This record gives sequence, structure tokens and C-alpha cells, in this order.
Amino acid sequence: MQRGEIKLKNETLAVLDHYPLSRGIPLPPGAVTDPADVSITDDVGNPLPSAGRVLQRRPDNSIEWLGMDILVPIGPQQEKSIFIETKPAKAPPVDHAVEISEAADRVTLSNALTAVTVNRAGGSIIETLSLNGRDLIDESHHVDLEVLDGGGKIHRASLSGPYKITTTHDNPLRKQITIEGAHTARDGSTFLNFALRLSLTANCPDLTFEHTFYCYEDREGKIPVRAMRLVMPTAMDAASTKRLRQSHHGHTWLHRDVEVAENVEVVASSVGDVDNYAAGFQGAEATHPCAGGSVFLRNMDSLHEDWSEYPFHMRPGQASGFRAQHNIGGMRMVNPILGWHDPAADYTLVTTFEHFRQLHPKSIYIDDSLITYNLWPEWSIPMQIVQGVSKSHIWYITGEPKSLNADDCIDIHHRWEYGYVEPVDVSFDPDWPRFCEVLDCHRLLKFQPDKYPALENLIEPVPSAGNPHRHTYDRLPAIGMFHFGDQVEPDAASCNNNEDDTSVYFPLEHFLRTGHTYAWDYGKETARHYMEVDFCEWSTDPRQHGGLIPHTGHHFIGNVYPSHQWAEGILAYYYMSGDERARKAVIACGDNNVYWANDVLEAVVLDGREAGMPLINLAAAYRLTRDRKYLDAADRIIEGFFDRWIETYGEFKYPYPQGTSDHPHKLITGYGDWSSFTGLYRLWEVSGDPRYKDRAVEMLEQAINPDMFTVNDVRAMDFLSAWALGHMTGDMDALIERVKRAIPMLLRRGGHPLRRQHFLNELDKRDLIDDEQVGTRSGII
Repeated sequence: MQRGEIKLKNETLAVLDHYPLSRGIPLPPGAVTDPADVSITDDVGNPLPSAGRVLQRRPDNSIEWLGMDILVPIGPQQEKSIFIETKPAKAPPVDHAVEISEAADRVTLSNALTAVTVNRAGGSIIETLSLNGRDLIDESHHVDLEVLDGGGKIHRASLSGPYKITTTHDNPLRKQITIEGAHTARDGSTFLNFALRLSLTANCPDLTFEHTFYCYEDREGKIPVRAMRLVMPTAMDAASTKRLRQSHHGHTWLHRDVEVAENVEVVASSVGDVDNYAAGFQGAEATHPCAGGSVFLRNMDSLHEDWSEYPFHMRPGQASGFRAQHNIGGMRMVNPILGWHDPAADYTLVTTFEHFRQLHPKSIYIDDSLITYNLWPEWSIPMQIVQGVSKSHIWYITGEPKSLNADDCIDIHHRWEYGYVEPVDVSFDPDWPRFCEVLDCHRLLKFQPDKYPALENLIEPVPSAGNPHRHTYDRLPAIGMFHFGDQVEPDAASCNNNEDDTSVYFPLEHFLRTGHTYAWDYGKETARHYMEVDFCEWSTDPRQHGGLIPHTGHHFIGNVYPSHQWAEGILAYYYMSGDERARKAVIACGDNNVYWANDVLEAVVLDGREAGMPLINLAAAYRLTRDRKYLDAADRIIEGFFDRWIETYGEFKYPYPQGTSDHPHKLITGYGDWSSFTGLYRLWEVSGDPRYKDRAVEMLEQAINPDMFTVNDVRAMDFLSAWALGHMTGDMDALIERVKRAIPMLLRRGGHPLRRQHFLNELDKRDLIDDEQVGTRSGII
């Protein structure tokens, strides 16, 4: 292939003249070593503004994944393609490039439209803000992050002393500065750490805030947090009005625009009566993909409804209860975007949260000239966290020097989000990742829905009405801040936590294989959840520190242990997004597995899964860093488990129950051995060391036979290991003949989501897939 195609579709009617597209771009082996040698062009070959940074190099130093920022013009609901060229081209200049300047302790992020200044010395977390020509914050205003502990004590960012301020993204099209510190109370005590990231893109006045809290508290147990907020006084006139779109009004239940003079609080909640939130809260419950939280105006009186115009069953308190879960907030429901018009200056500020509805509880409160972003409102029940938990939130703010109505504000919202997804549909031509040989795409079953309609339907990663369309239903229901992005029981006593990497890696792999962007939307959100909520960022317990927490209650009330950490999906998300926090999580998971191998080896070398999953995670960390310590840790596990028991018993089998090596009750195989086989294969793949290949082939020659594939349990349908044996020995035909009797069962049930695609690809090459044999039911029975 001469170039790669990126397909774009504007899902809205908004005009996006300078849409900032940020993605990880795959590149072919050996093609490029310098980011400057990659350009992005339109469909007639004209270069577009772009800038890149290396995310991953191959052993030959060629770039495998390049994180790129691209400015793209795209019209209302327009579909177009842009192209990846592996040759340099002079990109056109941009009128308002982003710059960072420093003077003494002050750091200013600006693009000639908007400028924000922060001060390393501490104090107000924003010193000045000029937003699209309006001086919104000056040195007389005190902007602060506040966190209230369980007893209500207020801890403020402004009291933490000097801030750590760094540049965390740096090119003329997009720059980001990050402010870090610890919230501090007047008595000197600290509570929760924070990072506040401020981002600007070229040719656009919009300022993006991204806030992450980190629980580095040196204490055990559940830690209550009463509230968390950004308090931002501004230069807006106290008489400024708030402009909203009421979603449902009148007997016809259609929207109307409202203008509110008094103080307002726009709320996201799963409980309509937020004054009695604790009594009404029912946990992570959503009976329909479109149910869950809603965004509404807290004070019904601000809408000035005349209830005499409504039939009785539409009045507050008189409803039948039909589909009440879709109607939290009732007549108070509003569009999740807020306009704030200052008539004295004829200026309108526009703001909202990303995923406002999905990440409830939330609110934006405006009183006179003060705006408060409640990341966890005080009217909610206390947030319960433990050591190591983190969570990020994004909100946007922009302004226009004119009066904007609700339609104008909604059009601005569509620069940022539509539903809970990006407004522009972005996908690769699936042939490009295959050509680039990234994430095994060249070894997966090629997407051929016309040839295999039944099979492709069976192996969908996110079954839902209307696939592959993005907006038929929300794939991830609005079940709340900690739960969004996971599969959760209503009482949160059981959370999936990306079991077997089926929530993160599987949809991201499907996105590359098919170009279906709903799978990207799903995998992106599950990855963001998994690498924060289910990830122990920090702990005083080395067994927990840096580990991914397995399926448990409330996501993080549980032990970290080797067999239930899945880093490959987070690594794939890092490659596709460039999100550095994902990179950090993969490395931390690798380091956690190094600790287990070095210090608690006896708890690792217990069975095929406990010893095998660390090998996969260590291979992922080595792929990313090329740090030899990850291979050394893998070698210790291999010597302590595979080598030990093969030398002892003459073949691969191990004591059972686990931990009875001195006096076992019996000897077994098959307890998650797929992870051992995959781990050895991945180690050979990333290192080229023949020791891993030789050990894997020896074990697989013993293991692979038709009877190993348990008919009613997809966990045992390990066709990836079968493929690996054929690949490593170079005799795939013999391998397929060996397991031929199991192929109809694979087609009937679909196999395991992450352990079938390579084998199906080999069957397709040999015309051995009969779509009429494909079943209609997948999963664990």
C-alpha cells in the first residue's frame, strides 16, 4: 500500500472548520524513523496541519505507532477521507498556533484567541484567563480546587504551597500544561492529590480542563469524600442570564428554550430529588441502555411552568411511573450544555462536562459571577474510595463576543461531544493496520461480512440493536462516575473489572479489524475506566502498588494478584490514543508483576493461569520499554514453574490444590494453561529469544489435541495456542489436521473472544469456514 486511509464522518450538523483530531497512527515496518517524514493529506493530496510524536518503535528503530494531532475541516454530516503518507510534506501554517511562555514563576498557555496563566508559587490555581477576547479571570479572583473529607473539613489546592507545573503535550497544534499538588487544609493537613491539565488547540478559543484526583492517603480502609469541586469567580456581570434548553415542555412534550436570571444548578443525577439523594439512591442500576442518570435543572420554579395547562398525569407527582427510569428529573431535564450571557459586555460563555449524564453525580452551579464545577456534589452521598484510586474528569469552556441562543450553544457542544462520543466518526481502512502489521492485525480473520454474515454476527464484541451504527443506543449505560465503563451489578457487589481483557482489548481489536467505530467508542471508555478506577495507582502494600484489581466489589475493594491483570488492552488503547496515563499503567502493571516474581514467587508458581498471566503482562511492559528487568522476572517464573515441574515429572503437570507442592493431592494440567502458552509465545515474539519458543513448542506438543477444547466453556476454547504451535513450528497444515475435529464446535459457539481470530484466519485461507455451520449462541454456559 502506498498510503493509509482515515475515514471521517461528522455525526452532527455543526460546521467544524478546525476539528482537532488526535489519534495513534500505525505505520509500516521499516518505513519511517523520523516523525517529520509522516504527513497527512486531503483527498486531492494537499497537506493538512499535523504534528506527531513517537509512541512505539520497533527493534529496527522504525516507528510502529505515531501519536498525531491533525486539524481537519469538515462540514455538516460530511463524510470524507484523509490519508497517511510516509513521506514529508510542508504542512500549511495555522493562524493561531499554540504557544507556552514562561516569566519568573508564571506559565502562560495561549493561541492568540485564549490565554491562561498559572503561577508555580501557588495560590489561585488560575491567575488570569482571557477567553476569546474577554478577560474572564484576573489577579483579584481566587480560583480553587476544594475537597471536603468525610467530616466536612475543606482542603484547598491553593494552600498546597508551590505547584509542580509541567508541559505534558507540546506541538503548535495542541499544547497542554499540568498543575500538580495536594489539597491542604488550614491546619496543614493534606487530603488527596490532584493534577489539573489545561489544553488549547490551534485556531480555536476553547479551553479544556482535565482533572484527576489521586488517593495517596497513608491509611487503610474506605475513605469518605464529602465533596470535590472547582470554584471559579469570574468577571461576568452578576446580572448575566443563564440560557438552557428544556428537553420536555407542554402537552406535546417538545423542547423549549429558557432564560434564567437567578442562580442555577444544572445537575446530573440518577435521583430526581437531590435534596433527599441518599434516600433515593439505588446504586448502579440502569434497566435500559438509555436509562441511568439524567441532566436537569435542580430548581423547578426557575422554569415558570403553568401546570394548569397540563393534563393531570403530566404534572409533578401524578405520573403513572411508566419508563420512569428514562425520565429522571421530568420536566426539569435540559440539554447538557449551559450558556451564560453577560448583556453588559454582550458576551456569552458556554460550558459543560464531558459525559455529563454518564458520570453522575455532577453539577454546574452559577450564582452572580461565580461558577462552580461540582465533580462530586455535596448533596450526594459521600464518595467512598480506597488507597490507590484515581479518576479523571473533563470539562470545556469557551466564549463568544455576542449573544448566543440555545441552538448556538448546542452547536458549540457538538465541537466537543455528541451523545457521549466524539462528534466525528474516525476509522482506519482495515487494510492499513493489516499492512502495518500492528497488534497482530495481519494475522486476524479479515473482515468479510458478505462472505461470513453468520460468523461475523456471532463474534460481535458489543452486541446491540443497530450495529455497527454508533447512535442506535448507548452501549454503555449512564450508571455513574465509578461504574461507567464497566459491567456492574446494581449494588456494585460484583464488578467485571475487564475480566479476560474482553471489555478493553476485544472491542479495540475489533475496531482495527473492521473499522466499526462503535467498538472504538466502547473500548476507549472501558480502557479509561480500567486504567484508573480498577488500577491501584499507589499503595503502601507492594502487592497492591501498581496492580490492576480483579473482579470484585465496588471495583477496588479487593486484592491484586498475578492471574487477574490484563495490560494488553490498555497498551492497545495507548497506541491508538496516545494517552500517557495508559502507558504509565502498563509499566506499573509490569513492575507489580516484577515484584511478585522477585518477592512472592511461591504465590505465582501455582497453576497455569497464576504463572501465565504475568508472562503476558511482562511481555507487554518489555514491548513498550525494552527494559530487561521484565524478561528477568519472566525467567524466574518459568524456572520456578514450567522448568521445575517438567524436570520433576517428565512432562508438564503440576500439584493440585494450589500450594501443595510438598504433598500434592493430585497432578493436573489445564488450569488456565492458555495464559502460559500465550505468555511464552508473546515473550518469544517481543524478544526473539529461542528459549521461550522451544519451551512453548514442547508444552504445546503435549497439550494441543481436539479433546482440550471444552464444548460448553469458551474459556477452554484456546485456538490461539493451537495457532501459536502451528506458527512457531512452521507447519500450520499439520496443526489444523490435528485439531480438525474441534473446528465445527468453534464455528457453532464462536470460541473465546481473544483466542480465535488467528486460527479463523488460517481456516479462511484454506476455505475451511462453512458459514452454514455457524451457531447463534456464544458465551459461557
